Amino acid sequence: IMFPIRDENGKTIAFSGRILNTDGEDAKYLNSPETPIFHKSQVLYNLDKARASIRKTRQVILMEGFIDVLAANRAGVYNAVATMGTSLTAQHITKLKRLVQQVTVCYDGDNAGFEAAKRAAQMLHDEQLKVEVSVLPDKLDPDEYIRINGVEVFKDQIIEKPYAYIAFMMMHAKRGKNFQFENDTLQYIQEVLETLKGNTSPTERDLYIRQIAADTNISPEAISAQLRKLSADTVKEQK
Repeated sequence: IMFPIRDENGKTIAFSGRILNTDGEDAKYLNSPETPIFHKSQVLYNLDKARASIRKTRQVILMEGFIDVLAANRAGVYNAVATMGTSLTAQHITKLKRLVQQVTVCYDGDNAGFEAAKRAAQMLHDEQLKVEVSVLPDKLDPDEYIRINGVEVFKDQIIEKPYAYIAFMMMHAKRGKNFQFENDTLQYIQEVLETLKGNTSPTERDLYIRQIAADTNISPEAISAQLRKLSADTVKEQK
């Protein structure tokens, strides 16, 4: 399948080919070579067509692949864009910030997608954007999920019910950990507190500290004390 790649004004600047039969050793995607008008790190697929919906909803759904965006469009989600087989870049974020203050990351549900979603969410959060993450189950990508469960379920259960940034980071930190083991418990607490020490309100901190305490059986007071120490150490380092 050949996909025309357009700039944000709708002008075709490159092409990308996808091999449907991926049994061989060939690359899944093959893009036009980079040129003065085409740089993968700067292109957001479908941005030209999604722009009106993005302005209306004041939100972007960020995906990984072309076919996921087309599947989202079939599901009535018209504010979806995708990176071109690359990680999210600073140039992508600059383009997004010109349009919105809120981004929902909807990447594949496998391990690679989970890690990529974490990186993208952190980058967007660091740029003061409001970030939420839609998590797909069973290692499915958005296109597969829609084909299996239908468009309404995708919209209602995935797009309309994303995880808040910190809730997603807690879920990520919890993966693969067994709280019967001290090291896993301490590592989980440390990872979540590193996220909490940033731009969170007292109410958010209280909410998530209680959740950490429930997960680990460590007292909220001890976790709060650890967070204060971590925040104080960060301030010293910055000085």
